Amino acid sequence: MTQVLALADDLTGALEVGAKFAGEGIASVITTDASLECTAPVLVIDTESRHLAPELAAAQVTRVLQLAHKPGVRLIYKKTDSTLRGNIAAELEALAGFYGARVVYAAGYPAMGRTVTDGRLYVNGVLLEQTSFARDPLNPITDSRVPAGSFCDVEEDVAEAARRILQADPPSLAAGTGALAGELAQRMEIQRGGKPPLPRIRSCLILNGSLHDASARQLEHLAGNEDWTVMQWTPQAGQSPMEIADENGRGIRDALKSASFDAVLVCGGDTVYGMLEAVGFPPIRPMGEVVTGVAISRVAIDGRDIYLITKAGGFGEIDILTQIKKKLHG
Repeated sequence: MTQVLALADDLTGALEVGAKFAGEGIASVITTDASLECTAPVLVIDTESRHLAPELAAAQVTRVLQLAHKPGVRLIYKKTDSTLRGNIAAELEALAGFYGARVVYAAGYPAMGRTVTDGRLYVNGVLLEQTSFARDPLNPITDSRVPAGSFCDVEEDVAEAARRILQADPPSLAAGTGALAGELAQRMEIQRGGKPPLPRIRSCLILNGSLHDASARQLEHLAGNEDWTVMQWTPQAGQSPMEIADENGRGIRDALKSASFDAVLVCGGDTVYGMLEAVGFPPIRPMGEVVTGVAISRVAIDGRDIYLITKAGGFGEIDILTQIKKKLHG
């Protein structure tokens, strides 16, 4: 029976939440279908609402909750971006309004340099609006203030937020980054199995579909990928970011048909969505994290199980792809 219902506004966020629970031995399923009948303890739904207008994003969250909420759910978790991209305030207000309760919201991710002080988000000690996220092509961030209002209680300490959430009467309402999801997965009393080991991956198709500078630098840093194949792409004049993501998704599908890769590694939530759209949105089974913030899952494509490794575009240090390859290939 599903006890945790989680929502994320893009697929890399959904996969990260699922990985946090799966890495603690808690079975999880990721889907874009809010009506999916799920028997796993954790169901994570991608609402695909990051690029919508705020009022449409709020309506999408309400619609998903109407379809997905079931008796017995103890925790409702709203995954938010660690650099405040998306319609956070509108979606948290919709969540609070649906249940008639306030949301406990922890925006920080200290392990990845995202910290909150006096209601403002810092990235490695720099105010958010002074970082490269201010130039994000789809969601430029010009204000470091953490969204707050009558709909939520903002907690600057992630561990304290988890403690409050788990002490509340069910269903408790929580929102935050992968850091808070991880704290809840560790502390929650819920059915657990064995933690799945990381696989050894010999051949991997890599595509960086993100337009963020960080992902481009990370790909340049990756060296010695003779058996990890980088798929190149060049945007056509006049293409929108979403058109690029859809085209890249179809390109990944075609590449997987023509060659037998053990895995595919995708940077950028929109590109992951484009790929899964191209293969019919099969349910995804998270296994855990390769490194912090990078999920690994299993997914059936054309009758064959492959590993899916996903990373948000602006996420991670410059050598993160090198770290991933060392962990899975060596």
